[in-house]
Amino acid sequence: MSVVTLFVESQTVRTERRFPRTTPISELHTRLEAIVGIQPSSQQLTITDPASSSPIPVTSTTLLTIPDYSVLHVTSTCSTSINFEDVSQVEKYEMQDTTYDAMSNTVRAFKRRHNMGRFADNASAMSIDNEDEFVEEAQNINVGQRCEVAWPGSELARRGCVRFVGKTQFRQGYWIGVEYDEP
Repeated sequence: MSVVTLFVESQTVRTERRFPRTTPISELHTRLEAIVGIQPSSQQLTITDPASSSPIPVTSTTLLTIPDYSVLHVTSTCSTSINFEDVSQVEKYEMQDTTYDAMSNTVRAFKRRHNMGRFADNASAMSIDNEDEFVEEAQNINVGQRCEVAWPGSELARRGCVRFVGKTQFRQGYWIGVEYDEP
């Protein structure tokens, strides 16, 4: 079966697609609906051959005569088409900060409950300011040891092998590097 490679282009889409050369134009309209979002009855098709620059209307009954790597332009004949790329036409919903703060199912409420981000108090936020912080823990761990890393408040744990114990250049304190068994 012979196929034709086309660049399908519309107001919002540009993609490369392959179609059987024997595809009837009526079926092509149906397939293009899923790609460009324009109903088959409202599609107007023009083709631009890579060798020429002027678009030609598609009038043949199949794709047999269309050269490979042509650009298939799909435009809507419907006058009520919406330009989804122009965000100035979208009505925006705005909410007052006090209303948003009162809601319990928001990212801000989550961060506030878990002392994260700007809501973290200095006592609960993990900060390593001391150059010798975690030195006692690091002395009990050796490179090559097997370990299991667990996160507080979670049932998830990952196993691996210790690959680094010591100080780093990116942050003060002692750090443990673990290579996990599974990614």
